[in-house]
Amino acid sequence: MYKAILIDDENSTIKLLGKIVDWPAFGFEIAGTASDGDEGLLLYEMVRPDLIIVDILMPVMDGMEFIRRVRERDQMVKIVILSAYGEFKYAQQAIHYGVSQYILKPLDEEIVKQVLSDIKFKLD
Repeated sequence: MYKAILIDDENSTIKLLGKIVDWPAFGFEIAGTASDGDEGLLLYEMVRPDLIIVDILMPVMDGMEFIRRVRERDQMVKIVILSAYGEFKYAQQAIHYGVSQYILKPLDEEIVKQVLSDIKFKLD
């Protein structure tokens, strides 16, 4: 079973991700959640997940800074960005940091499932 962590300042998004996906069926367990990048870094260090799903705009430390710091430590972890913003500059930064996928909010259940399926295939 692969470990995933979810980082988003909107608790409703984290709850929704937990409800719309049967995580074990996709080979993942949710190993923890955080509400900003600082908490996310601590969680990352404790869990050493295989997958990180992270929002871009959060208080304290935004998602892009979080991703930059994780990539300094780990080039292998799969990262998926969640964002309500489809701005090109975010997509460019995401590519630069080797992000696996970029999912726009509001979340589409089928897209989330396809992304998890694709990432599990790559991890296997």
